[in-house]
Amino acid sequence: MSDRSTGFDEVNILYQSSDAYAPVMGVSLTSLFENNKHIGVIRVYIVDGGISDESKQTILKLGTLYGREIYFLSSKVIDDLLEKKGVKKWRGSYAVFYKIYVLDQIKEPINRLRAVDADTIINKDISPLYSLDLEGYTLGMIQDFMPYSYMKKIGMSDKDTYYNSGIVLYDIHKWTENKCQKQIEDFLSENYEKILYVLTSRYGIRIN
Repeated sequence: MSDRSTGFDEVNILYQSSDAYAPVMGVSLTSLFENNKHIGVIRVYIVDGGISDESKQTILKLGTLYGREIYFLSSKVIDDLLEKKGVKKWRGSYAVFYKIYVLDQIKEPINRLRAVDADTIINKDISPLYSLDLEGYTLGMIQDFMPYSYMKKIGMSDKDTYYNSGIVLYDIHKWTENKCQKQIEDFLSENYEKILYVLTSRYGIRIN
């Protein structure tokens, strides 16, 4: 059984980190591995935002210790692309955009991907969250609070829902099918100057 069915025996996780955050991410990875030993395959993708070779070796050793696959993805590819497009950096970095653009770098044929912030502690089985029924939606995200005055400013109505991007479950097929990257690009190009919090979504199912 693989993530092509229920996801209980194969889990694909996405992190992103700078070198300064690498030790924090190491704690998160340890919590993931330690509390999910029952899962047959855990494949971890890490967007490398300047992680040193020494830190990478430590992270790879951690993966070897638990028998897990770890792949580093290039943030430079994304940085160069966004710079070429003329996209402005967010607080001096393109890091907030990595979750949007990094999917193109994943070559393995996966159907689902769970993005987790580097400072997240995973203290139990992640399978129920990973195999969540998305009911035909593209993303699974956690509903967040945002003042309606701000939502209105960026073109959202009082009936729209604002979601937190710290933990995201992607249906990769639907993400591609719905051309979500293009939709987000269009939204950003029209609203960038108004946006205080870059990543929002209208395509997610709320996770209670």
